[in-house]
Amino acid sequence: EVGTHTFIFTVRTTANCTASVSTPVQVIVNALPTPATSGSDKTTCFDTPIALTGNTPSTGNGVWTVTSGQAASAYVFSAPNSPTSNFTGKASGEFTVRWTISNGSCSSFSESKVTVREELINNVIAGAVTEVCSGGTPTFSPMPAPSGGSGVTVIRWERAVSNNNGATFSGYTSTSVPGPVPNNLDPGTIRIYRYRRIVFTQLCGSFTSNVVEFKVYPVINSPTPTAPYTTICYSGISGLINGGNASGGFNGYTYQWQKALNAGGTFTDIAGATGADYDPGSFTNTSSAVELHRYRRVVTSNGCIVNGPEIAITVNPRPALTSATTATTCSNNNFSYTPTSAVANTTFNWSRATVANINNTAAIGAGAINETLINNGTAPVNVTYVYTLTANGCQNPTTYNVTVTVNPSPRGTNATITDLNCTGSFTYDLQNNINQTTSVPSTFTWNIAPNANVSGIGTGTGSGSVINGTLYNNTSVAQQVVYTVTPTANTTGSCAGQPFTVTVNVPVCPGMTITKTTTRTAAVTTAGDLIPYTIVIRNTANANQSNVVVRDPFLSANPLTNPTKTGGNQDNILERGEIWTYIGTYVVTQADLDNNGKPQINSGQIVNTASVTSTELPATQTASTTVNVLAASTYTVAKNSSVTAITTAGQVVPYEITVANTGNTAISNLLISDPMLTNIILFSGDNNTNQKLDKGETWIYRGSHTVLQSDLDANRNSLAVTAGTIRNVVTVSGRKPNGDAVYVTPPTAEKIIPINAPGSIEVKKNSITPSIVKAGQVVPYTITIANTGKVAVSNITVADPLLPMAALSLYSGDIAPANGKLDVNETWTYRGNYTVTQADIDNNGNGPVGSPLRNGFLRNTAIVTGIYPNGNAASANDTFDIPINAFSAYSIQKTADLTQITAAGQEVKYTITVKNTGDAALSNVVVTDPMFATLGARQGDLNNNNKLDLTETWTYAGSYIVKQTDLDANGNNPALHPGMLSNTASVRATNSAGTVMPIQSSTLLIPLNTTSSFIITKTANQTQITTAGQVVTYTLAVRNTGTNAVRSVVVTDPMLTSITGPTGDAAPTGVLDRNETWVYTGNYTVKQSDLDNNGNITPNGQLSNTVNVTANKPDGSSAGTVSAILNIPINPTASYSVAKSSNGVTNVTKAGDLIPYTATIRNTGAVAIQSIVVSDPMVNLAYTSGDANTNGKLDLTETWVYSGSYSVTQADIDNNGNGTSGKLINEVTVIARKVDGTLLPEVKATNSVNVLSTAAYAITKASP
Repeated sequence: EVGTHTFIFTVRTTANCTASVSTPVQVIVNALPTPATSGSDKTTCFDTPIALTGNTPSTGNGVWTVTSGQAASAYVFSAPNSPTSNFTGKASGEFTVRWTISNGSCSSFSESKVTVREELINNVIAGAVTEVCSGGTPTFSPMPAPSGGSGVTVIRWERAVSNNNGATFSGYTSTSVPGPVPNNLDPGTIRIYRYRRIVFTQLCGSFTSNVVEFKVYPVINSPTPTAPYTTICYSGISGLINGGNASGGFNGYTYQWQKALNAGGTFTDIAGATGADYDPGSFTNTSSAVELHRYRRVVTSNGCIVNGPEIAITVNPRPALTSATTATTCSNNNFSYTPTSAVANTTFNWSRATVANINNTAAIGAGAINETLINNGTAPVNVTYVYTLTANGCQNPTTYNVTVTVNPSPRGTNATITDLNCTGSFTYDLQNNINQTTSVPSTFTWNIAPNANVSGIGTGTGSGSVINGTLYNNTSVAQQVVYTVTPTANTTGSCAGQPFTVTVNVPVCPGMTITKTTTRTAAVTTAGDLIPYTIVIRNTANANQSNVVVRDPFLSANPLTNPTKTGGNQDNILERGEIWTYIGTYVVTQADLDNNGKPQINSGQIVNTASVTSTELPATQTASTTVNVLAASTYTVAKNSSVTAITTAGQVVPYEITVANTGNTAISNLLISDPMLTNIILFSGDNNTNQKLDKGETWIYRGSHTVLQSDLDANRNSLAVTAGTIRNVVTVSGRKPNGDAVYVTPPTAEKIIPINAPGSIEVKKNSITPSIVKAGQVVPYTITIANTGKVAVSNITVADPLLPMAALSLYSGDIAPANGKLDVNETWTYRGNYTVTQADIDNNGNGPVGSPLRNGFLRNTAIVTGIYPNGNAASANDTFDIPINAFSAYSIQKTADLTQITAAGQEVKYTITVKNTGDAALSNVVVTDPMFATLGARQGDLNNNNKLDLTETWTYAGSYIVKQTDLDANGNNPALHPGMLSNTASVRATNSAGTVMPIQSSTLLIPLNTTSSFIITKTANQTQITTAGQVVTYTLAVRNTGTNAVRSVVVTDPMLTSITGPTGDAAPTGVLDRNETWVYTGNYTVKQSDLDNNGNITPNGQLSNTVNVTANKPDGSSAGTVSAILNIPINPTASYSVAKSSNGVTNVTKAGDLIPYTATIRNTGAVAIQSIVVSDPMVNLAYTSGDANTNGKLDLTETWVYSGSYSVTQADIDNNGNGTSGKLINEVTVIARKVDGTLLPEVKATNSVNVLSTAAYAITKASP
């Protein structure tokens, strides 16, 4: 039970003796506290608070402790007596935390574990090189890998660019160090790139490293170099390579030119080439390959380097001929030569001049040579080919000669020996053949073509200079023997010539003749006339002719038989000297007469031909005789039609032509000529279909004529004699049997039909212009005239009051070939332009005054006249109206003689200009301007018609005096036009259609360019500063020195914590009016540091105070800042003292005694002193204490102590002191300086110690 319990111990005996009672003992039983509960075990990260979960005591108080033995510095309880105190582990490991609840005498506790994970360490970064070129990679110092932190999972780098808005760090996803920085494209600007590393652990969040900064210099831009010449032919100069102006970078540029040879070559520096441009000098390519000389400029700016773009100078090699330059060939043989060069892509062009004894004319060519050279002489001839070589566009000026020796070769001519007779012998000189062309001495070989029909040929080959022999033809057909001869020159080269042939014709010797005669000499005239014939065959040679066949188609269809044979026997062989005679008679037929000949029609002759052949002479031989044929022919012609009148083009008129043979012979080649009829056909009459107009026959032809429009348009056709008719004429020709024309002038027949066709026209006027809008507008009109009748109309005339005929042009319709007539179905289009007049616009139409044509239309009427083919007049008209919709507009502009307002009272002279900007005159023009009570008289109505014409500009004048309120209010209408003197003028008017137009306005804004200026003066009640605590009263006067008021005046003075005022602010308050002065005051208490530092800002011996004043112009913008500085000299008293003590030692008696000295230096002035130097010739005094704030100055409240010991010397004892008898005197000297460096007078202090020496001596003497 809780409470105080008293206990007494009583001892009794069994004999009931008096009991012994002890002293009372009190036992206090306290109430138990609330049982403690520390909560569950927890895990946290290093240096990361975690809330504990102890229970809240209802009785007693709780406290957290650590019982696991860690030092108190290894953990922190944020509130040790709170059950939910935060526990922070400052070391890793397992902590046992105890929650103890106690009520003063009794307690209860509970423990739990807090595991603190390992600390993340080594997350520190550093830059090895903190300046990076644009696009470069930041270089970091070697960095140990972060460790601890319960397992590193992700490392993320972040970067921020300091001159970007916000300088926000951006993330990287790689665990590696960030790569190159982006190009800094801000010329002349350094960017600061800031990096930090964030380590994310598996269990303990993230840890951010320190930040490392890198300066990134701007990117360097170097343009592509240029040079006058970048391609050189084997030797030359490129001219100066212009590197151009570098840009970007930082703090200027240096240059170094580099060179590399050919593609892939390595660039190396060019000694001394450090300018912006570079002259490489001359180039020479002695190789056979193209050389590519590459140059680039290396630009360096503030340590950053960029390799500029390349420029390449191409130096092409000189092409040279590497193939042989001499050759030999034979005349008349193909000479082939292929040139070569070591330079790739070389082209070869050659030329060859005419050379004596060379048959070839001059020639040129490209590439290889393939020519047949002909040497006309008997000696070798040199022919020179001149080669010009070009490669890569570069021509070698040196040419190359290729010399060809052309040796002569014999040239023969094909020959034929035709005079060989039946004796068979011949001789042919081959050298004579050669001499006809070249006269080259030669030897010959030949081959003989075999011919079995000729005897005497021999072996078939031969040689020598002459061919001879005896050849016989073994057949009845002529034969040839061909010798193929090859000549070889007996001169230099022994060139063989081209083979030639010698052909020997071997004749046939047998012979036979045939003759044919008739006794009739008169011409045949009728069928049945007789022609007697005699045919004679003779053997005229030595050979018999067997199988002799004689034919005569007039006498028999079969070979003739039973000739009369004379001069020999009667067998069937026509022997030498024999004559065979055949006789027969031919009866003339009507066909012979009609055909005017036989067998050749229209020959006028009967020609009879007989023929003969034999076995020996199979070739047919013929003989003919001729008898003339005579005949007479006549015929008549007639023409008719069923049509009685012509009414329209295209009308088909049928015609019938009758031809009758009135002669005695057939007429052939009957030709009907009628230019109007293209479809003439033979309708009837050729009864035997022999295509001849036989005696007694009548042929009828039919055809038609389609009436032409041109016939109607001309009111006649070309054949008509009388106007208004169509005349048709037919001509008929034919030929006699002998082919002659029947009539020299063929007979004709005609038919005349009258013309009766109607005519009419139609006219239409139009325009693509939808409306008339302004004077000067060009209105294109189209006048269309259509022929709606059946005949053309001539003399077309167009009458148009707006478009004179000279202004019209026939645009289309007179279809080619143009005939100047409006043909049927033809439509002519005229085009013309009318230029709208101002009167048309201003009068709202082109009619006379009061006419309804002034009701808003431009009217145009076209009248067309012409003449029909029959002479009658043609006429038509059309009217076209275009609405007038003129644009009415005007403008108003306001100007002034001033471009800016600088002061109140200025007079501004305004000019108001009203201009007609439309296309029509305006009336009822009214101008208003609220700034002026009245406007000046109108100027500009040139014709005084009270209308603002198109060419007119009206002006008005007015003036205005600037008010101070205009300036102070930031304008006379600051709500709309702040900072401006605003003036608006308006105008209204009525257009030509009577409509009131919208009001137009013009606002002129003249900027207020007043001077917003003010000054501040600063004064003080003190002329010098002598001591700390001194109070300085400052007076600040701000005065408006401009031409307008300023607002929002702010006075700041960092030395004055409280500024009173202003005074002097007359109404309107809060505005520093022109010439107004405001006065402020404030106090400053001098600080000891002001004196000790020899100034409050810089150690210049001045108490410096700067006041700043800012204000705003009437437009709210800053009127600037003005300052005033007041310097008050600082002149405090600087003094100090020194005292020296021997620290109680007053006497010394012997050498080796120590005297402890102390020098005490005290500041006795009003300001700290510095540069303390203590000098003591006897003691090396050392500073021991006193500089409380360790500032190296002897402040006012400080006393510095220096100490040192002096060991008495025997000389001090022997000399009974060091200067004064019986005294050891020590003097210390101190020098110092004011805070402004001025040397203060030295001070000294002396200490005296008594020398108490005992003089005694003893003598002893001894004997050996």
